[in-house]
Amino acid sequence: GKALMETGQATAAVEQLDRAHALWPNNAEYLRWRGHARRESGDVAGAVADWRLALELVPGDAWTLEQLRSLETARAPVASTPAPVQPATAQGARPLPGLSRLGAKPTS
Repeated sequence: GKALMETGQATAAVEQLDRAHALWPNNAEYLRWRGHARRESGDVAGAVADWRLALELVPGDAWTLEQLRSLETARAPVASTPAPVQPATAQGARPLPGLSRLGAKPTS
């Protein structure tokens, strides 16, 4: 799997690293490489899962921690406060006839 990663064949590397992991599931190096291969092939969630498993086996692994942190900082923060919406009349539109707004009398 490592040799395939070095030649840019991430998808094939994941398959080989899956086999290696099945034979020796408590090997942090296989998990690190499989996480790297998954990230390169577009499976970010799988990469994160593998790296977290690797950290359970080797808690102080600096490379794995760095990879996880790089994914966290790459995520753009999403605005949690929506932009205020102005009533239609404040935007220059006139009210529609016959419709009320929150208990107001219908306009005609």
